[in-house]
Amino acid sequence: MRTGAIIWVGILTVLCLLAAPVAHAQDASADPSSAAKSSKKRFAIGVALPLSGEYAPVGKQVLESIELAARDLGVRLVSKDTEGTPVGAIEAVRELAKDDEILAVLGPIGRRESRAAAQIAQREGIPLFSYASSDAVNRAGNWVYRLRLTPAEQARQLADAVRTHLSDQKRVGILFPESNYGREAAVAFATRFAALGGEVSAVASYPEKTTDFRKPLDELVGKRVHLGKRARYGKRRADGDGYAKIRRKASVDFDLLFIPDFHGRISRLLPFLPQAGLQTGEGGKGTAVQMLGLAGWQGSSMKLTGAHAAGAIYTDLFVGDADGGRSEDFATMFEGKTGRRPVDLDAEVFDSAWMVAKLLQKAQKRHQAAANKPSTAELRLFLANQLPRKPEFSGVSGDLGFGQQGAPVRPVKLYQFDVDGTVTPFR
Repeated sequence: MRTGAIIWVGILTVLCLLAAPVAHAQDASADPSSAAKSSKKRFAIGVALPLSGEYAPVGKQVLESIELAARDLGVRLVSKDTEGTPVGAIEAVRELAKDDEILAVLGPIGRRESRAAAQIAQREGIPLFSYASSDAVNRAGNWVYRLRLTPAEQARQLADAVRTHLSDQKRVGILFPESNYGREAAVAFATRFAALGGEVSAVASYPEKTTDFRKPLDELVGKRVHLGKRARYGKRRADGDGYAKIRRKASVDFDLLFIPDFHGRISRLLPFLPQAGLQTGEGGKGTAVQMLGLAGWQGSSMKLTGAHAAGAIYTDLFVGDADGGRSEDFATMFEGKTGRRPVDLDAEVFDSAWMVAKLLQKAQKRHQAAANKPSTAELRLFLANQLPRKPEFSGVSGDLGFGQQGAPVRPVKLYQFDVDGTVTPFR
């Protein structure tokens, strides 16, 4: 009995000694100074942009708008340089995700770097808001959101608006650049326009780098046909560009002309229209058609076209002073802070940063108010769950929400060119 008692005392002593470090660890986790340190966390937004390399000018422009929004709300930013490459984007987002005070990431910009960054954001469980206009980005997973509309999304909304506001004009001709942007927009517009009862009467394309639009326009109005180089059309042989003449006079069988391209080429293309029997905004000889475009039509080059673009209608989200109200106020503020007038990208970026910053502030308050502090993972999920699922966030570039796959849900606005290249809201 005595020997057994000694053994039990020894066992109990060992157990107490083994338990002592555990009890100490529990006391340390409940240390008031540790809790105070946790409650003092100041959460931040990560920014992953090309701040060096070929795309640095765009990256710095975007960062400028993000900083304006963050400064207004007193939100901290942590910026990483993607160098405009997929590898750089992966490293930037990976570093930002490791920081337990960063709850979301704004960027990148390019399609390739955004797709690479999206894979890391999805793996790490951090909300990522990309500025790329590609739906392949947001399809990476439920932690990835796209902030800008694709060319197809813009084109479908334009087709809807045309069938609503210009319902008596049912025939459209489409002239598009041979680029991903041009093809995507042309197909989307044609498909939606036809589904709504319209007729696609003529389609032609032109090389993305061309400066001579005569032959593509001749094809659009039936004066030429594109066969391809060294091909034949009956007795006619195609010329060096692959075109063959089939008639002398133009046959314009459309009321609307949709050209999904950017202002630099649009400003050079419009003066060629009369040679194909089509009027520009200046009037004159030829058939009058209603010109249509997307957001790419807005730009400084359009003021060099004189009245050629007068009357043309295009979609966009922001033009500044012409919008009035908050948009006009933003344009004034932006120019005062940066020394330049804002374009649509500036306004969209400012809105996205403002929206995410407001959600970050909500997460910060939730963390401060909680007795048991939520983890970074829980706060990142909280922020993502607070995103508007309908276009309920109202910014200087309009309303914004997100669909189930992280695509932006936002209505575009219609604008119309005046005789001097300026724009005004359409109706």
